[in-house]
This record gives sequence, C-alpha cells and structure tokens, in this order.
Amino acid sequence: MTGSPDIGVNSGIASTGPNALNLQVRAPVPRTPVREVPPTAGPVGVPWRSRLFVGRESELTRLDELFEDRAAGAVHVFHGLGGIGKSTLAARYAVTRAGRFTQVLWLNATSATALGSGLTAFATALEPGLSSELPAEDLRDRAVGWLREHEGWLLVLDNVNHIDDVRGLLAGAAKGCVIVTSRLTTGWHHVGEADRLGPPEPDEARELLLGVLGTGDGDVPADAGELCVRLGRLPLAIEQAGAYIAESGIGIRDYLELLDQAPADTFKDSAEGTDSERTIARVWRVTLDRLAQRPWAARILRVLAWYSPEGIPRRLLDGVGPPRDVREGVRALAGYSMLVAAPDVLTIHPLVQFVARTPDPDDAYRTPEAVEGARLMAIDQLAAAAPATPDPDNWLAWRAVLPHIDAMATYVPVEADTASLARLLGSAVTFLERQGSYEAAAELGFRAVESAATVFGRAHGQTLYALVNLANALQSGGKAASAVEILEENLPLFMSDPDTPLDPLAFKWLCSARNSLAHAYHDAGDPHRAITIYEETVADMEREGAAGSRELALVRGNLGHTWQDVGEPEKAIGLIGTALEELRRTDDVAEYEVLDMRAMLVDAYNAAGHYRRAIADFHAVLPDLERVFGPDHPKTLMAVGNAANAYQGAGNLVRSASLNRRAVKGFERSLGPDHPTALQSRRNLAGVYETAGNHGRALPLFAALLADRERLHGRDAVATILARRELAAAHYHARDRQLALSLMTTAAGEARRVLGKNHPVARSIRGELDRMLRL
Repeated sequence: MTGSPDIGVNSGIASTGPNALNLQVRAPVPRTPVREVPPTAGPVGVPWRSRLFVGRESELTRLDELFEDRAAGAVHVFHGLGGIGKSTLAARYAVTRAGRFTQVLWLNATSATALGSGLTAFATALEPGLSSELPAEDLRDRAVGWLREHEGWLLVLDNVNHIDDVRGLLAGAAKGCVIVTSRLTTGWHHVGEADRLGPPEPDEARELLLGVLGTGDGDVPADAGELCVRLGRLPLAIEQAGAYIAESGIGIRDYLELLDQAPADTFKDSAEGTDSERTIARVWRVTLDRLAQRPWAARILRVLAWYSPEGIPRRLLDGVGPPRDVREGVRALAGYSMLVAAPDVLTIHPLVQFVARTPDPDDAYRTPEAVEGARLMAIDQLAAAAPATPDPDNWLAWRAVLPHIDAMATYVPVEADTASLARLLGSAVTFLERQGSYEAAAELGFRAVESAATVFGRAHGQTLYALVNLANALQSGGKAASAVEILEENLPLFMSDPDTPLDPLAFKWLCSARNSLAHAYHDAGDPHRAITIYEETVADMEREGAAGSRELALVRGNLGHTWQDVGEPEKAIGLIGTALEELRRTDDVAEYEVLDMRAMLVDAYNAAGHYRRAIADFHAVLPDLERVFGPDHPKTLMAVGNAANAYQGAGNLVRSASLNRRAVKGFERSLGPDHPTALQSRRNLAGVYETAGNHGRALPLFAALLADRERLHGRDAVATILARRELAAAHYHARDRQLALSLMTTAAGEARRVLGKNHPVARSIRGELDRMLRL
C-alpha cells in the first residue's frame, strides 16, 4: 500500500474514487501519427537463445512457404511439451529471416499482463520519448495501432497459456505474420494452422549434444545416442546435460551413472508431472549435486522460480546472499545452462522454474522448507523493488516489476500469501488503474481482495483498501453495477465497527469506500441513491472531523456534481464552488484535484445555462488539464465534451461539433469504442448535427448507436430503448415520418413491456408517439 487512500473527485466516469486517477504530470509530447512512425532498427524483444541450433528444417521450410504465400494475416501455431524447442525454433526463424519483414516483434504471452508489458516495451522502442510521458494503456494502444497501420511484419507470441489472452491481438493481425508457441494442444482451429512439435530426430539430438560438448563428427562418443534417448531427446535437457559434462570434464558414461542416481520417480505424485518435467527434475538434481560447493546456486533457482521467466531484474537477487556468492552462483548456473545471464536481467526456462518451485521431500534441493523459504524471500525481494508510489517518475520501474507481480499472483496460493504480498498486490492494482488498464486492474483486484482478506481479515482496513481499488477498476471500466454489488456486500463489515471514527485512518478508508459506492450508484443509473450516500458521508465527516478538510471537500464536490445530474445545477454550483475554495485552502491538496474540481464547476455552469461563464472557465482550465493529465486523458476529454455542450447552448454549433469530434476520437482511443463515455460522446455529436439540420451526418450516427446499444446491452435494456427513441426522433426531424413512426411505436411497446406503462420513460416515449400521430 502506498499510504492512505484518497477520496477522489469523480467528475465523469473515466477515473474515479480513491487512488484511481490516471495521472500524467508532465507536459505532453507531440505525437506523430502512428502510421508515420518508422519501424525500429532491428528485432524487438527476441530473447537470447543458444547459438546451437540443429534440425527442424521441415518446420522452417513450412513457415517460409506459409508466410511467402500469404504475406499478411498468416498465423502458425507450434504446440508441444515444455522444453521441446518451440521457442528456440521461433527465435531461430525470427533472427534468420528478420530481413524479410519490416519489423520483428517478440512478445512473452504467458499472461495478459506479460503481453501488455511487451506491447508497452515495443511502443517504447518505436518512440523512446513517449515511454515516461504516457500511461501504459496509451503505449499499448499505440503499439497495437502500429501493427494495424503497417504491414509485412513478423510477430511471435511465445508461450501462450490462455488463448483468450491473444485472441484480440490476433483478430487485428491482418497485415503481418504470426508465430504462436504454446503447451496447449487444442483450441487453435479458429486461430491458424497448428503443428505439434515433437522431439528432434535421433541424429539431430545427437548433433545438438555434440555441439554443446564441442566434439567433432570424427570423435563421436559411443554413449551419445544412449544419453539422448535417456533424456527423451528433449532439447532443453540435452543442452543442460551437455553443459554439465563440458563444465565438469567428465565422460558421457559418467553422466549416465549420475543420472541413474537421481530419483527416477520425481513428480510421481504430481498431477501436473509430465515426461519433460520428470526429465528436467533429474537433470536439475545432477547439476545441483555438482554445484554443492556453491550453495547459493540452488537458492537462486528457487527464488527465481516465482517470477516471470524473462526480464528478471538482477536486483531482485540483492540480499539473497553475499553479493560475491550470488554473482558466482549466477555465473555457475549460466555455465550449466540453467539460466541465461545478461548484464541487467536474467532469463530462466519456465520448465526449470516449475521444477524449482515444486517441493519434493526426497530432493535435498527442493524440500518443502527450502521451497517455502525461497517463496517468502522472492515475495520480500519483489516488494522491496516495487516503487513506493505510482507517480509518473516511477512508471518505468513499475513496468519492469509488473510481470513478476502477475506471475507471483499466479504461482503463490492465496493461503500462502504474506502481508508484503497483499500490500504489493494492492499497490499494483492502484498502478494499473491509474494507467487506465481497467481490465487488468480488475483481474488483479479480485486477487488482491482475496489476499488481504486472508492475511489481515475480512474486516481489516487493508481489505477495505483493496475492495475500493477493485470497485474503482470495475466502475472505470464501465461495470458500475458490479462495483455497487461488491461494495454493498462488504461495507457493512466496516460500518458496524463502533471504533472506526476513533481511528482517523480507518475512518478515512471508510469514507473513501462510501464515496466510491455513491459514485458507482451514480454511474449505474441511480443518482438519487448516490445523493443519499454522499449526504450521509458529508454529515458524518463534518460531525467526526476525522477525515480532514481535503477529503470532505472532495466528497462535497462529488455531491454537487450528482445534484447537477438530477436537474439541480444551481445547487451544484454552490456545492462545487464551496468545495473548490476549501481545496484551495488545504495544504495537502494535489494540483490535479483542484483542476478536477474546476472542470466540474465548468460543467455545472453549463448545466445551469451560464454558457458564457462555462466557456470562459473552460478555456482557462484547458491548458492546465492538458499539461497535468495529457490531451487524451479522459478527464481532459470530459471537459472538452462539456465545453462542446456549452458552445451548443450558446448557439455556436460549428465549434460544438469540432470539440465533440475531438472528444469522440479521444475517448475511443483512451477507453475503447464500447465504453459508456465513448458512446455518450458519439450521441452528443449526433445531437449537434441534428440540431444543425445536418441529417446526413446525424442519422448514421444515431443508427450506429442503436446497433451498438443492442449488441452491448440487449434489446430490452433501457439504453437500447432510449437509443431507438432518439433514432426515431432524428428520422422525424429529417421528415421521414413513416420510418419515425415505426421506430417510435417499437420503442413505446418495448418500454411498456420492459418497464411498465407507468414508468416515466414509458410515459415519455408514449407522449412523443402521440405527438407524432397528431401532427
């Protein structure tokens, strides 16, 4: 956790609640249109692979033919056992054929988070100047946009564990070629052509072993073929065994005898045990016996087992042992091909990691006690390496550790979580949510709540902090109803504690949660319930005085914004104006909070019909919004949309349409085209065109909105019914009376069936239909 959660200002629905601001506090860097961004000088992300490569000629030829016949949109999947050489084959192709493609990109696809980190790194490689200026969501969008705008590239999606993680990326990969590697054997028929990669041929396996040993064809050890058979011709095992033999100066027969001494039934009780895992476990045992004089080697492997396999910062080993011993341990392990060491990062095969974190009471290097100790050390090392705050200065550092936090959340069972891990997960959710990565934040948020509840207790403040973060992620991602459900279910645990007002931090957490609940109700379509919660929270804060004047001002501003939405804009102006003055008098207020409140006040003036004041205040605050949040941040775009409404109210439809177009494009980039705010901005633009009498532009927008509402919410949703009513009205204004009557009749019937004849919406639509029939 990075300090107490703030009670955020919720002007709009893009970024809300405590610790939920997608902040960018540097001046925006001018962005080149993504179609004009050139490729990098060489491949991006291709991991270091052994210089030894034998065989696989048929697979390489197959890729050549597939990618030559279909220059774009071709996808080929290699699946098979871990350690069989899928990644090595993909890397060989990527490196040796790089000149045939405009760009080669390698992405670790073990999880959605790892995939997102790779896309962020790609965007950084393309445009280094944006790396610390844009949140990860914007960088990923630019990376994906680059692939969609350019052609002739090669993308490798390595080690896919869940097809859904890459489905969206593959759907947009129509202009390039894709190689996928995975242990998954099924589900690829809708993706592309798939081949099961088996072990190399016997002579190829022997050639690989001889290459590691440095033995020429004229001096072939007699036992080479036998060793390859014993190792199942598994390339990873062959390379590690060969490295052991070469480093130790022993013969192949000697190694075979050592292999016989290793437990043959390793993983016998593991449901996950496979032939490749058993093989690597035995090679592991033999290698670590050799490294017994370097006890840190085994500990290093056990610690690294809990991180993502690639891009492990070396600093995560600081404190694992004496620095000199750790360096020697890493060097020795690299010499035996147990890991790959680069100056700043380490890489370890996922199969080696799996063995290293699987306890075996019969293996001195993997006793339950040793594995548990390594897990605890890995958690503490990662927690120490994580930045203290999600501020922009720490963005790059957060991106470096995020894949390893995601791996930790996957590998560590909840019952084994520690306080350090629970807090680390909570901080990671905050970072993801502020970056605009709402889906990833929500996914990790559920795990963070479970972790906090297990470690601290269901009614602990840290659990409440995690719940608020989860609710904010869901709400900002357009799932306000889910946020309401989660908070309503859990808040009674905290509100029933009579000591909460006596503990300032606990009281602040509780007020923060109630603030988030109110805003979730607002976004879920129940502003009156939101007002009740806001007013109760304000009253409690004024009475107890424990939360602080800043927190009180923020909640008061949210209350004013909600009064505006229920048709009381003058009341909103008073509340928001008071809150703004309170904030300006508070020492610990952040600039973005003042700006947020200023933008809310602009919106309130607009809603009250004070258009000139709204326009003047908008132009005063816009440069600061763009400087602090960035030009495409949802908060900036929300102000742009509000200003568009003010210009429309003032009669300047040309300026209104221009600002609305900016808002539409920005929201679709930052939140996605299906986000509620993006849909509303499109509706506003259509409304301006309709007011201007430009039916040729208005009607297609209203029709597309109806189609999207029906696709996203279903035919019976209120939003769909209202969209049908608006399309009917637009056709009526365009003098297409017959189609207008048909659409309005349908809308009236659906409103009556779904909502009941006395519902305000049903009565309103029926009234419009009656007016059309009379005229």
